[in-house]
Amino acid sequence: MHLVHSSANYSSDPFVNALPSPVPKIRFIRSCSSALAPSTLERLEKAFGTPVLEARIPGTVGVGIGVEVSIRDDSGQEVKRGEIGEVCVRGSNVTKGYWNNEKANKESFWKGRWFRTGDQGMIIPEPSAPHLKLTGRIKELINRGGEKIAPPEVDAALLSIPGVHEAVTFGVPDQKYGEVVWAGVVLDPEHKGAGNQEGERIRRALLPKISKFKIPDKIIITDKIPKTATGKVQRRHVRDAFIKIAEGKAKL
Repeated sequence: MHLVHSSANYSSDPFVNALPSPVPKIRFIRSCSSALAPSTLERLEKAFGTPVLEARIPGTVGVGIGVEVSIRDDSGQEVKRGEIGEVCVRGSNVTKGYWNNEKANKESFWKGRWFRTGDQGMIIPEPSAPHLKLTGRIKELINRGGEKIAPPEVDAALLSIPGVHEAVTFGVPDQKYGEVVWAGVVLDPEHKGAGNQEGERIRRALLPKISKFKIPDKIIITDKIPKTATGKVQRRHVRDAFIKIAEGKAKL
């Protein structure tokens, strides 16, 4: 083993930007604790030329510790393992409610004191331990003519395409469908400069990876994706910024 690096998601991005030269030859990278964002995982694998192995069942966040976890549908009924719904939790360390806010309490809990987290996910069918897989934030789901699209799924598909360095997917209001899918993409240096041609190449490359209705109607090639001070992407802010760019009213 030539190199061991342990980090949370926030510190891994600057680390990738300051790699030693030559890049050490390592067999794998192991990710522990906080799950890596798909974009960070992709960047680590590209930078080191080796797989990132999650110290949990790959693609899951593990088993709830100190809480019960239940996946529920829009009516509050528990769904079967393997089915997607809202992640709900309860336990002695879960909030009992909001102070002097009955409306928020009514909206935030299902019968049986199940707290609604706002996350979408599933309990994977195997193994016997209830490993939780998160698929997105419910408020961030894109509703394209009744079809629900989870932005992280499209992000992951975009990041699997050669030449894509960073990607973020978001919904944009549309008169016909209610919402349509847009994406902002940062290209690797060797792919920059092609503009619209690269956008069309990426859309074609998505066809065998995700359903056609999930493919972004518009891909905006940009030099950077807006992030918070802690390095996180807030899709609603990204959406507003890229709409202004598309309208020619702003630049990043």
